[in-house]
Amino acid sequence: MKVGKISEWLQVIGSFGVLAGLILVALQIQQNTVLVRAELISNDYDAWISIDASKQSERFASVLAKSIVNPQALNAAEILELDGYLFTYIDQLARDRALYDLGVIGTSVESQISASLHDFFGNQFARVWWEETKWKFGPDIVEIIDREMEKISVTQDIDYIERIKATLSE
Repeated sequence: MKVGKISEWLQVIGSFGVLAGLILVALQIQQNTVLVRAELISNDYDAWISIDASKQSERFASVLAKSIVNPQALNAAEILELDGYLFTYIDQLARDRALYDLGVIGTSVESQISASLHDFFGNQFARVWWEETKWKFGPDIVEIIDREMEKISVTQDIDYIERIKATLSE
């Protein structure tokens, strides 16, 4: 009889051990999920910073300025450089859409485009580039970009530069 009672108690203790183990595994999964989410968000910020930092190199700043001030003077290498820059922006939007759909980031691609498109498409070169390449992107992003682009002046970038220069010369 004593052996039977001990066996029952060992089964109860074993069951509690299994339950405690399952709780521990669940907590570790939750912790890993939080860490993965934080890493994805950090990588997203790094990607946006990288796009912005590319404008700060002396070489690319000159190419970007030429695309705004005198786009007809761009050579083939400069056009390809700008192509990569603008593709990176659109690819980042697509990445953000995937992260939003997964619930990792809280900003929709529509909001991202609305907030950032003016930084990339306020000049004639970027508009022509878009018309030549938009067929390569998904129709949902194309529709949003086309709609938001209507709100941006094609002379926005040159107007911005001229306002700064005028203010500095006062």
